[in-house]
Amino acid sequence: MRRHSGISILLGAVLGLSVASGPLLQFTFGVFLNPVSEAFKADRGLLSAALFAGLACNGLAVPFFGWLVDRYGIAKVTYPAIILSGLLTAALGFIPQSAMGFIICYGLLGVAFGGQTPLPYARAVTAAFTRRRGLALGIAMSGVGIGTALLPQLAQQLISMWDWRQAYVALGAIVICVGLPAVKLITSDVQKHAVRTPEQGSLTLSGMSAREAVRRPAFWLMAGAFFWVTMAASGMAAHFVPLLTDAGITASVAAKSIGVMGLSLIGGRIVAGWLLDRYFAPHVAMIFFGLMVGAALILISTSALPLLLLAAAFLGLGLGGEVDIIAYFISRYFGLGAFGQIYGYLFTTFMFGGALGPLIMGLSHARSGSYDIALWCFVGVLALSILLLSRLGQYRF
Repeated sequence: MRRHSGISILLGAVLGLSVASGPLLQFTFGVFLNPVSEAFKADRGLLSAALFAGLACNGLAVPFFGWLVDRYGIAKVTYPAIILSGLLTAALGFIPQSAMGFIICYGLLGVAFGGQTPLPYARAVTAAFTRRRGLALGIAMSGVGIGTALLPQLAQQLISMWDWRQAYVALGAIVICVGLPAVKLITSDVQKHAVRTPEQGSLTLSGMSAREAVRRPAFWLMAGAFFWVTMAASGMAAHFVPLLTDAGITASVAAKSIGVMGLSLIGGRIVAGWLLDRYFAPHVAMIFFGLMVGAALILISTSALPLLLLAAAFLGLGLGGEVDIIAYFISRYFGLGAFGQIYGYLFTTFMFGGALGPLIMGLSHARSGSYDIALWCFVGVLALSILLLSRLGQYRF
């Protein structure tokens, strides 16, 4: 494809993913957890149900949005999803003093964000790039890292300047103001021409149907691996700020640790993408997921700030390999024929794992006053995910 077309697609993906479901729905949650808990007089275990509801509803919605994108294209699906996501984010600032109302609104927000996940951006990138697909996905998905690095710190500053309610309103406006121009970039005339030409990576390239894909053992190995690894990663990431404040670290410094995680996530995405083009993808994934084992062990064993920041870096690097690896796996094991649907199914398992992890962390803290029980569970499931990836066979496409 033409170089300027590729730059347009990648720039749009980076911008759009900086305000996608991951950075906003998941990674800002820990910043809001303490002030919302104090306002509603609810413990972290109960409020963690909000993130569970949001991520679970997001996971259920993504296959439907994947089908819509396959059928109607990116613009007709993603534009309305961004507007609705921004409005519902702002609506969190108007929730009455009710933990249940907060949980319900977070669940609705998860549904809206089903159309503002990596799915539409990954579809555009995988269709437009063939030879350097891994690197292109890594660059595109670095937008999640940029959002992860910036949005939690921005949320903390907004809470400090105003309060948590006004902070949610401001974040909702940011989603709309950044997301809509981003989609315009990837659905421009240049991009449409690029993805419609077969020799340039058409969206109509051959591949398995969704029904054929789910009958393959590789699909279920991927589903299991991504469920467990996302459960651990999401649990640690969502409670990283409270975990640090429990260790006596100030809220502002704790929020900056998420910035370290986000910067590592950016690096992880690009490095993972570069490696995917050169080495067998399951082996690359196993290395990155192994870094998260190291992060969990550090969080269990110490409260020293330098080591906790190292854990944030390890966690960010591990997270950096997740979403682009899913897209790359689909393109190489199942093709692009039903990319949206297959991605949606795998992303559902991904999001359910992501929904369960913060809940487990919250319950561990509520019952024992410590996160150690949950962290040891995460060490075990991360090892299981690595084992499952080792069972994948050779590429089919």
